[in-house]
Amino acid sequence: MKWCTLIFLASALGLHNSALADFKSDYSEGLKALRAGDPESALGSLRSAIEENPNAATRIRLYGMRFDRYLPHYFLGVAHFALGDCRQALDAWDEASQQGIIQGQSEYQDLKRDQKHCSVASFKQLEGAARRQLSNLREAFEKLQQIAPAQVSGIQNSLERLGTELQRAIEHQTVEGMSNWQTKARALSSTIADLHAVASDQLEQERIKRNRARADLLRTIAVARQRLREGDEFSDPVEQALKASLAGLVSSAERLDSSAPSARITALHTDIDRMQRQLIVRRQSLEIERRRSQAIPTTRPPPTWLLTMAEQYLSGDYEGVLRLDAPIADAEPGAQTHGHLFRASALFNLSTLSGEKNSALLEQAKAELQQLQQIDPEFQPDLSVFPPDLISLLLSMKGR
Repeated sequence: MKWCTLIFLASALGLHNSALADFKSDYSEGLKALRAGDPESALGSLRSAIEENPNAATRIRLYGMRFDRYLPHYFLGVAHFALGDCRQALDAWDEASQQGIIQGQSEYQDLKRDQKHCSVASFKQLEGAARRQLSNLREAFEKLQQIAPAQVSGIQNSLERLGTELQRAIEHQTVEGMSNWQTKARALSSTIADLHAVASDQLEQERIKRNRARADLLRTIAVARQRLREGDEFSDPVEQALKASLAGLVSSAERLDSSAPSARITALHTDIDRMQRQLIVRRQSLEIERRRSQAIPTTRPPPTWLLTMAEQYLSGDYEGVLRLDAPIADAEPGAQTHGHLFRASALFNLSTLSGEKNSALLEQAKAELQQLQQIDPEFQPDLSVFPPDLISLLLSMKGR
């Protein structure tokens, strides 16, 4: 048992001495590399020594009877300084100063001198980085101002204050003041980036809406151009005035700038559509009047109720057509077919205007068409007056 204990103690002591020898060897190698002008190699050796023993000492035995001071952080700073890395050098010298050994050594004056030099150099680096950061912020602000001018007033004030604070930090020459400034600058940069992202998304959504609205407008312009080429056989001043208004709207739409907002494009599209509907209704009314004068003999004018029904239909008063107490069954066949047709078309249009086709109204429209077919199976409605879908429905009922 005693032999085991002795072996264990000897082994532990050997390991301890080995660790001590390692950091001493690393420290000696680091100093040797510095004296040889090889700070890069010195860094590795001194870091290894600090990892094994970070505590400075006024006197240690390196090997044999050779004793020396142990100042690993100070010389680590010297190596960094030699490589031009002032930030790492300052960190190492701060640690050396906190341990309190370096202050009583001859190297302390060198440390203070080089520390001051590095502090100035580090501040110059911070100042240069801050000036670049401020320049980048101003550039980002200008880009934001181009796409979202309404959102930049508060940002502009913050940017001006930041410029003033940077000048103050430079005048005071304090790293802490510069660090505080950088924190504020990063926060403002994040705000500008967020606003720019939101504004860019809004611009993209507006671009999509504008393109869709312009495509719809171009299709409407093409239809309106065809409408304007229709003949002027009626010589009607109201029709001519409507055409002139429609031509003016079409001309405005064709001159519209490509960057016009979607709301402006949609409004112009709506105006052209409305003017086209008014022109169609007017031409339908003139056509009805012309056909009435040609088709109905002067000796037997159409019944008053049929004229009233036609006027109400052409004016868009579909409910008025249905409310009219018309004696259709007692009229002659031609008046009966037109009466049932006006009622069927009024019911069909009301079904369509309801947003979804109203099945009850649609069934009533079919019933009116069936009565029309019973009176005149070969009857053909006027394509320019009645809805194409209604005429298609009538033809499909004939094919049954």
